[in-house]
Amino acid sequence: MTDHNELLKPRTIQLSNGNNLDVECSPAFIERIKQQFNLDTEPTDKHIRMFIFGSLKSALEKIEK
Repeated sequence: MTDHNELLKPRTIQLSNGNNLDVECSPAFIERIKQQFNLDTEPTDKHIRMFIFGSLKSALEKIEK
């Protein structure tokens, strides 16, 4: 049996304020980002950051309604 954690790839993304965002990326997460941005290659840190920001923003807006 494969351990689910083996599929996760840790990634540290530097934010504009100097802090770091530590993310564990599953293959499905990477695929979703590639679909969102219509990418043929691996997403960059910027793609991942924009995807997370957009997802959280959308979720918070739904809660506020």
